[in-house]
Amino acid sequence: MPIRSESTGLRAVPEARSLGPSNLQAGIDHERISHDAERMPCRGLAGMKSKKILLITLGAKGDTSHNMFAALGDFLLEKYECRKTLISLSRGSASRNILALLGYSIRSLKDVLWSDTVIVHVAAAPTILILAAARMLRKKVVIFQWDVYPTTIGGVRHRDRLPHRILYRAESVCLALANLIVIPSEDFRDYAGGQKIAVMPLWPRSELKLDPIIHRPIEGNTIRIAFAGQINELRGLAECVAHLESRSSARIILNIFSASTLPRDFFHPLSSVQVQHHGVLPREELQQRLAGMHFGLVSLNPLMDQPGFPSKTFDYLASGLPILYFGRPLPAYTSAIEKFHVGVDITRDKNIDLKSIHKEIHSRFEDGRRKYIAYAKLKWGQIAEIC
Repeated sequence: MPIRSESTGLRAVPEARSLGPSNLQAGIDHERISHDAERMPCRGLAGMKSKKILLITLGAKGDTSHNMFAALGDFLLEKYECRKTLISLSRGSASRNILALLGYSIRSLKDVLWSDTVIVHVAAAPTILILAAARMLRKKVVIFQWDVYPTTIGGVRHRDRLPHRILYRAESVCLALANLIVIPSEDFRDYAGGQKIAVMPLWPRSELKLDPIIHRPIEGNTIRIAFAGQINELRGLAECVAHLESRSSARIILNIFSASTLPRDFFHPLSSVQVQHHGVLPREELQQRLAGMHFGLVSLNPLMDQPGFPSKTFDYLASGLPILYFGRPLPAYTSAIEKFHVGVDITRDKNIDLKSIHKEIHSRFEDGRRKYIAYAKLKWGQIAEIC
């Protein structure tokens, strides 16, 4: 089995994926490893000409996008040659950021020339020069559209400063350059930025391991719910807490695992929802903490106009947690978790009986989560269409 080598043109810094203010003022560390280290030998049949795939992921090593593209790279190695590059943004001046991206784009031309297909994901704006070069060289350009920009809440843009508007415009140009847009569910179809569209669910990371199902009896009326991820206006966590307070008679302990700071109004001594903030934890420790919960919470702002596809679903399922979904309508996502008996949509429930939900799901959860993960795993039929 070949050793998978990964080079980063730029140093990894957490939370670099979103089009947020910290990234608009981003500088980039020019630490670089030779692209020769990125060559991944093909394990296809001898004598067959292998496709050459260039994967470019933005973010930090270890974040969701990086883990998914790492899994994709491992999968592609079964039949194709593959090179991977990780671009990560760090705090600094915008001018330094632009110059660094320009230099990186120029250095990447040899990889574009080598490749048959260039694959990136949104936010794709930092790769706009690479994608333009790929199209001029008649390479196939594929963009995984996991987010939709600009994001609006009730028709109002979440971020609307001039730098954001420039990035949104660049994002539109990138989507127009793509030969194929890959969306994670039918919920995205009306928002996809290209004419040729393929649907491919988000897939689990390569090292995902399913913990044994542990029966977590509900003591009295106390329900322990976990939420892992960023906290911002798009998540609608405050709205979710208010919804649970008004629609459930249970005593709820909401355990939040996040680097984000909680707003003060999250803490109400007399509330039926007790909030405990644990900060961000290493993945192994997080998995251990999740093992003591009854549910994993996926929350999106109900007023958000664009769709989403919550990647935390896999972490919750791996830890043996059924999913509670609250947020804007996502018919494809919620129908999947309910079809496989791994979660429920509580957004419109007038009376949320969490104890009964837990009992009903638990009886079919083990078989359901394995079928859900099998449904989401990478498959060669999908990959052949994309590459």
